[in-house]
Amino acid sequence: MSSVDYRCCDVCGCKVFYDAYLNYDEVDGVDPEWVVKMAREIGDWAVLCHKCAKTHRTMIVPRSKTEMMNELSDTLQHMEEIWQAYVNMSRKNSKAED
Repeated sequence: MSSVDYRCCDVCGCKVFYDAYLNYDEVDGVDPEWVVKMAREIGDWAVLCHKCAKTHRTMIVPRSKTEMMNELSDTLQHMEEIWQAYVNMSRKNSKAED
């Protein structure tokens, strides 16, 4: 079993949730496409094991505008890096064809 199939506790790191146990194809009374779609649309989640749930809790709170702007800036910078790598690769390929 690959560790990629697990969701680990956000406090202690132990394995908590095994995704392969979810049966996306045979859900009684539920459209399987809906289940897969919902799984893809999870924006963020927190997981606690039974032990850590005794001393910790999860909480949903609004993000600050500063936090959102910093994430947006980081995303744009990453996109610029990807674009530059693409441009450089295209130029390299173009020169190789000449």
